[in-house]
Amino acid sequence: MIKKLELISAIAILGIVFFMLAGCGADPIAEDITSYMNNQMPSVIELQNEYLSALNTISEAGGSDAKAVASELKDEVIPLSDRLIEAAEKVIPATEEIKALHGKYISAMTKQNSGLAKMLEGLQNNNEKAVTSGSQIISEANTEYTAFVNELTAIAKAHGLEVKK
Repeated sequence: MIKKLELISAIAILGIVFFMLAGCGADPIAEDITSYMNNQMPSVIELQNEYLSALNTISEAGGSDAKAVASELKDEVIPLSDRLIEAAEKVIPATEEIKALHGKYISAMTKQNSGLAKMLEGLQNNNEKAVTSGSQIISEANTEYTAFVNELTAIAKAHGLEVKK
């Protein structure tokens, strides 16, 4: 079970990169992505950082105590994930392209949440299959999240925006 719990740390590694975008002009996509990252997403990113910090706490503890990990997931991580998703769902970009991109962010975060819930179920019931399934879902979510970050960067650059990490 411990090896499967190590996948949680992969989420922490993929923490969202906060982009400061500059240089809009009359490009509606450029204006929207700038507003999206600089005005709409900071509170979401703050919640994501809290969420990642809670995940790191589990990873740093080594994940050897299934009851402690289950407790941390139930009491800290999953509630933070729920709040993160709620906050992300309140963000409404102006353009269809950025709305679609943001939908991918929500999808990745929702999938992570689902994987964590499955992992919690497995830990609570001493079900290795459920823990493994949760880990696989989290891994898929991490792939989706990486694709979101890459697409965000590509769209920003395609619209002449400077991306600062």
